[in-house]
Amino acid sequence: MVAACAVGFVTGLSLPVPMALAAALAVFCIGMWATAAVPEYWTALMFFLIAMLSGIAPAQAVFSGFYSSTFWLLFGGIILGVSIRYTGLGKRMAAVLAGMLGTRYFTVIAGVTGFSLALAFVMPSSIGRIVLLLPIVIALADHMGYGKSSSGRTGMILAAASEPACRPSPSCRRTHPT
Repeated sequence: MVAACAVGFVTGLSLPVPMALAAALAVFCIGMWATAAVPEYWTALMFFLIAMLSGIAPAQAVFSGFYSSTFWLLFGGIILGVSIRYTGLGKRMAAVLAGMLGTRYFTVIAGVTGFSLALAFVMPSSIGRIVLLLPIVIALADHMGYGKSSSGRTGMILAAASEPACRPSPSCRRTHPT
C-alpha cells in the first residue's frame, strides 16, 4: 500500500494524473498478488473496481481481455478440467488408461505422451489440452500409487505438459537439421 502511494505520488509529479493512478494501481495489485495478503481473485476484483471507479481508463480498455477468443478458450478448458476432476471422470479414465498401459513407468510415460499427441489433433490449443489432460494424469498417478511429492508423479505431469520444442516445418529443418 505504501509502495503504491509512493509510486502514485512520484509519477504524479511528471505524468498526467490518470497515468499516475494506473501506475499506483499496478504496483498495488502486484504487491497484493506477490504477498498473497488476500486471495488472488479478490485482488483481481479490486483492480477492476478501482479502475472503473477512479476512471483510469474506459470500460472497453479495462475489460478488453475478456473480448479475446483466447481467454474464452482457456476459460472453457479450465471449466472442463475442473469438471473432469470433480465428477470423477478423471479417476475412471485413469483406471482405463492404467489397464491399457500396464504398470511399467516407461510405458506409462510413453502412453501419456502419445495420448497428449493424439489429443493435439482434436484440440490444437496447447494450454487447453494441458488443462484437460492434467486432471486425468494426476488421477492416473494417484491410481498407480505415486504420492504428491514423488518423482514419478512429477515425471508424469511433465510428460503431459510438455510439447516438442521443434515441429517438423521447413523453418525448423533449416535451423535444426536432423
